[in-house]
Parts: sequence; C-alpha cells; structure tokens
Amino acid sequence: MKIKLFIIVIICLIPGLSGAQVISGYGIKGAFTRSMFETEEGYNFSTWRSGFNAAVYAEKEIFESVSLVIQLEYCQKGYCFEQVETDETGMVIQDVRAITRLDYISVPLFLKVIYPAHKFSPFVTIGPRFDYLVHIRKGRFEFASGAFTDDFADHLKSGVLGGSISCGLQMPVSNQHRISLEFRYNYDFSDSAEEPVLYTVKNKSYDIWLGIGF
Repeated sequence: MKIKLFIIVIICLIPGLSGAQVISGYGIKGAFTRSMFETEEGYNFSTWRSGFNAAVYAEKEIFESVSLVIQLEYCQKGYCFEQVETDETGMVIQDVRAITRLDYISVPLFLKVIYPAHKFSPFVTIGPRFDYLVHIRKGRFEFASGAFTDDFADHLKSGVLGGSISCGLQMPVSNQHRISLEFRYNYDFSDSAEEPVLYTVKNKSYDIWLGIGF
C-alpha cells in the first residue's frame, strides 16, 4: 500500500516540476519484456519469461543534446524452469515448465544523448538501476504424479543493483508532444539470490519501450 501511494505521489508531482522548470520534460512509457536468470558459472539455469512494464519519467537537459532521465518503473520480470518427466523405464512422459513472475519497482537513472533531427532523432541511454522486489507469483510443476511449487523465489533478495543500456528513436507529433521507440538491455550487477543457493544468479532482460513525452 505504501509503495502504491508513493508511485501516485510521484506521478502527481512530475507535471508540477515541469511547470516550475525544475525538469525539461516528462512522460509515460509501456514495454514488452523478456527476462531470465543466468549463472556466472555457466550453468543452464532457466529459460525466458515474457511480461509487461509501465513507467513514468522526468528529464532534465544538462547540456545541448545531453540530459539526465530518472524513471520509475513497474517491471514484470521472472523466469521459467523446465524439467523432463519420465516413467519407471526412463521413457519421456512430458516436458514440464514452472513459470514464476517477479514484480519489481525499478528506479533507473540514465544519461541520455540525442542527435536532434527534423523527424526521427536517434538517441542512446546508459545508467545504473535499483530494483526492489514487491511481489512473487510462484510457478508450479504439473507432473503426472502430482503438482509441485517452485520455491527458488524464496531465496531471492529484495533489492538488486543493475545497469541498463538502450538505443531508440524519438519523433515529435506536435509542439508539445513526442513519441519514442526504445530497445533496452538490462543486467544485474549484484547476486539476485541468497544462501544456500550455490550459484551466482543474475537476472537479465530485454525491453521494447513505447513512450509519450510532454
């Protein structure tokens, strides 16, 4: 409840900051994302899970064509575990998947460099990111012999540090509005799992963002 209230307050404050010229622009974004966990040891840990993100952002120009962007995101990350079920003779019965969804509140801070053009202005962003885990929806293995819940998510840390890099195009649609299309890669710097997990587990994801700026 406190997190939802915090997000509402931030959304309400951003337009006022723009009017006071504290920021040079703001907007909203939505994204399709694909995420998974991988290990530094090279162990084949999980496969991809699809989800959706939503965000609000504020932008402040610091030099010509260079700005700082802070973003508040709701991110649906996660992973998919796969197992092969066999019978007593070793014959394969079925492939079984448990898909776990992890909901994060993410706060990235980007340095944005844009090449202004009349129609399509290309840009790149790079910066650190902090993710806070707010909800877990555990996946279940539906075996022929019974169903079992994936409990790996119980070992995940609530806070993770990472980084993001993106490239995209920005296009004005009026004097005060612009749309953007952005492809972003996100990777964790810190270990996502706590002991007794034996591997160094990190989340990575790819996003396709569509945004409207004001």
